[in-house]
Amino acid sequence: MLHYMKELFSVIEAARVTERHGKPLDLAQAAEDLGDLFIRRRDAGKIIALGNGGSAAIASHTVNDLCKNCRVPALCFSDYALLTCLANDCGYENAYKEAVNLMADVDDIIIAISSSGKSANILNAAEAALNKGCYLLTLSGFDGDNPLRKMGDVNVYIPSPRYGLVEMSHQAILHMITDRISELFQAAELKK
Repeated sequence: MLHYMKELFSVIEAARVTERHGKPLDLAQAAEDLGDLFIRRRDAGKIIALGNGGSAAIASHTVNDLCKNCRVPALCFSDYALLTCLANDCGYENAYKEAVNLMADVDDIIIAISSSGKSANILNAAEAALNKGCYLLTLSGFDGDNPLRKMGDVNVYIPSPRYGLVEMSHQAILHMITDRISELFQAAELKK
């Protein structure tokens, strides 16, 4: 059990963060900058998080924290009726893309989470977000050459082939960001 936790810590420490053109970014600084960005965009747009399976649960958890603790407007595409409607009518690979086209605006931030970085519906949604002019944060793992890792304004890559380690790393990193937003929000409230 201790070995697993050590492996988790080493995987998080090995996370690679890049901007769209592959320039490396420091993880802690990127989390700080993203927290600041999310706060600045709070009055202009919303945050939309999306993922499949465990990544959908991470997206939902992140949206809960953003709304409740950070007072940032956020939503997750987890309404089963809408998701199954779009998947049925447009194909599952286009369900999130259609949701982004329906609900995203130019000032929004899209958080695209995929352990493999190869899920067609996440890639198509990320492309739709970019086409709309949204800011894109991606979180991926597994293969270092996965396509999602190259799409975002900021890309967080976890170098592990293990779902559990990748998913827990994604959740921890998103908590770093939401904790920063919560700190900024609380500081702003104290100034009032």
